[in-house]
Amino acid sequence: MVDISVQSRSTNSEAIDDSLEFQDVTETLQTLVVPTVDPIEMSQIVTYMRSLGEWPGLADLRTFDTDFWDDRCSGEALITSKIVCVGPSKIEIESIRLEKEVRISAQQLL
Repeated sequence: MVDISVQSRSTNSEAIDDSLEFQDVTETLQTLVVPTVDPIEMSQIVTYMRSLGEWPGLADLRTFDTDFWDDRCSGEALITSKIVCVGPSKIEIESIRLEKEVRISAQQLL
């Protein structure tokens, strides 16, 4: 959206005065809406799969080690991304990089 304000003053020598109160001033306000198109649209589908690794037994003492990783709590995610150029101009993508989001809990901050 574009807001336009046009002010016009009389050029008549009799209307010109040092005080703004007595000048013949006309103001026209107009709002223009310029339709635009998003340059790209992106959609993603995420499919989660649980780990197919062997589960440790109930009496497995390794599960009490501090560096033990329980595969039952992990899995894999298959991310399918679709990027479509919907604008009138061509777009060239030079690179895309996925980064893991690191979340810090309030307990870790203390």
